[in-house]
Amino acid sequence: MNIENQELRKLQMIELDILKVVASICDTHGLKYYLAEGTLLGAVRHAGFIPWDDDIDVVIPREDYEKFIRLAKTELPEYMGLKYFQNSNTNEKDMTFFIHPCDNRYTVTWKTVAEKDEKILPVWIDIGPLDGLPKNKIQQRLHLLRMLFLHKLVRCSLCTHISTDRKLAWWKKAGIFLIRCIRLDKLNTKRLLKKYDDTAKIYPYSKSEMTINYASEYGTRAICPKRWYGEGKMVQFEDTEFRIPEKAKKILAQEYGDYMMLPPESERKCKHIISLKNLV
Repeated sequence: MNIENQELRKLQMIELDILKVVASICDTHGLKYYLAEGTLLGAVRHAGFIPWDDDIDVVIPREDYEKFIRLAKTELPEYMGLKYFQNSNTNEKDMTFFIHPCDNRYTVTWKTVAEKDEKILPVWIDIGPLDGLPKNKIQQRLHLLRMLFLHKLVRCSLCTHISTDRKLAWWKKAGIFLIRCIRLDKLNTKRLLKKYDDTAKIYPYSKSEMTINYASEYGTRAICPKRWYGEGKMVQFEDTEFRIPEKAKKILAQEYGDYMMLPPESERKCKHIISLKNLV
């Protein structure tokens, strides 16, 4: 195993330990959680991490998600924390649309393979809320457009933290320049995020037949009947069993198509250049 793969595997094992803590808190307090996205695919196809995957994704129904945030303040181990961050400046003005339980004993330096964009962060996993959606297609479309608009406003407000001195694609630099010209980067990020959250909760998960993970990279493909998640079922992921949706295969087929087919060998690579540091 080369050095890059060794670093990736170390990172995966730290993330796995974080997941075990999260699952334990949820199980102790009767909160539902489900492995999601690439982590769900790894559980079904590999019984563990996709070998080249560098993160863990979890979703929790909105009501339980907010209970988890309250519980995490007292029940996470001392070496862990709950952070909301957009970049290495991990404070409230950099909050994102989901939460990150972190192991503060380690930092990881990330560089995107494409742009060498470097970030230094504690090791974390991603947890996003599952929110309700109206069943009526017109109401659903209008609600999603409103959420998309708020999402874009939040992203614009975060442009104030992006330096155009570093290497970026020309179209990204042009977009940042335009946003700053019309002063969208001066919008209050924290206020916009609250508006985004409040809007997401208009249709309560507990009363809805349809659900969506707004944090998903798959957009509207992340919309599905709530019954697909159901009570969930336990499956092997590495050395432990975790909860996945009852209809996990339907969710994976909707997001990935033929999810059991491996990508071409040239694409079986980590998207980041990773360097771990133990702070203990």
